[in-house]
Amino acid sequence: MKSRTQFQLVPILLFALGASCACAFATTEQVSSPSAPTDVLPISDLAPDPTFGSNGITTIDFNSVDVRHDIGLRVYPYSDGGYWIAGEHSGTGHGIDMAIAKTNADGSLDLSYNVTGKNTIPSTFSHLVDVIAGPPDRFYFVGTHVAAGFSDTDVEVDCIHIDGTVCEGFGTSGVAQVHFDLGSPGHRDDTPTRILWAGGWMYVLGSTDSGTGGSNLAAFVYKFSSVDGEPDPVFGNVPGHAGLFLHNADLVAGGADIAFDAVVYATTPLSTRVVLVGESQQAGTDVDGFVLSIDGTTGVPDGFIDDGVFVDLGPNPVDTLRRIIRRHDGGFVVAGYCEDDSGATPGTQLLMAAYGTDGLRDQAFGLPGGLGQLHLRIADLRNEPFALIEREDNRDLVVGLTMAESIADQHRFEGVLQLGSSGNMEHAFARVDLPGTPKWTEGRDLTLAPDYKVVTVGFRQWSMSSNDHDMVIARFNRNDSIFANDFEGWAVD
Repeated sequence: MKSRTQFQLVPILLFALGASCACAFATTEQVSSPSAPTDVLPISDLAPDPTFGSNGITTIDFNSVDVRHDIGLRVYPYSDGGYWIAGEHSGTGHGIDMAIAKTNADGSLDLSYNVTGKNTIPSTFSHLVDVIAGPPDRFYFVGTHVAAGFSDTDVEVDCIHIDGTVCEGFGTSGVAQVHFDLGSPGHRDDTPTRILWAGGWMYVLGSTDSGTGGSNLAAFVYKFSSVDGEPDPVFGNVPGHAGLFLHNADLVAGGADIAFDAVVYATTPLSTRVVLVGESQQAGTDVDGFVLSIDGTTGVPDGFIDDGVFVDLGPNPVDTLRRIIRRHDGGFVVAGYCEDDSGATPGTQLLMAAYGTDGLRDQAFGLPGGLGQLHLRIADLRNEPFALIEREDNRDLVVGLTMAESIADQHRFEGVLQLGSSGNMEHAFARVDLPGTPKWTEGRDLTLAPDYKVVTVGFRQWSMSSNDHDMVIARFNRNDSIFANDFEGWAVD
């Protein structure tokens, strides 16, 4: 039974109050008001920055061989005006490499980095899912690993310096592999979804199978040292597994709980809090998003937030939360999507909710009477967030979206949406879709450059008949017919 309480990238996670990571990576015309939470907002073409790459876009190919996947997972503005991009290089008959690229401010590859502006580092990943930057000039990649002689997946974290060398002292030759093995044989998969850095500690989120005789996924947070890869001995709620926190709601037998994102911040000079978001299976196909806070020192729930976010559209409701940010005023915004199969053509809508500094729903967010949340179909029938950030100047929210004309449509594209600080005014919306024959363009990360230009990173598929994917970094300027001050100035609700 459902019961709810009343109501950078941030590329490098802000840890101390108002403080950011002290490393080389930089952290940081129509205005319509929807009359209903499912209003369709107008689509407009994005205005590429003509001073960046080729008409605003740089494609990064780590080789010219077909059936190779070059995927950008994170982007970081650099102090020289350029960008660091981290992701993966993989393909048929080829293992998974960690991939790093560096561009100049104009989008060209920075040839002072590894001669080509690109670097690949071999790994033992079976699947690579995320990467985070941390000091001093390191990248931490996370994914899964299958140990020899076993069939279940374990968590692997690789620490790499930006020059491609391994971080000696971290794990074994820069590699830390962790297996929880909480379930019975055949039900021991540990699957990460996200990695964070905060205050010298790493946090990996995901799901682990704890079932006996059947699958039973529990959401997890695993905390370990960014220096040596060892778990925090005082964090967690699982006896015998240092550093491991499990959230297993078990609202239905054999249910699934998955954590997708979190923020970590200091509540006092000596204490921290982790607020995580994800999804919990309620019954049958009914899935709700969850927001849960835990003590960052002990790894147990602290009661600050324990909430569900759902709208239950259609007969088979699925509501999930994929991103969370901490606002500059100390509140929070979460974003995910809700599936709507009530009509003839199923679709997904953007789902968002906000919380105040007290952990309660922000009733000023969304539409009046909306309990501090909103759901919105921006355009077409697929609207699923891959990134969420807040502007420092006016607290507008910028959302990166994976979009398509239908759930089954393989022609995906990026959307960039800017909402007012209260979530109920569209200040800008643009579609990022490479021209030509139908292709797949998908975002993985979004940030604002110091001048508030929008920068996205992800990948492109060259054609629907090709299995060749290349990294794409794009930068966009305002278009006065679309943006009403774009992402560079004030827009007032």
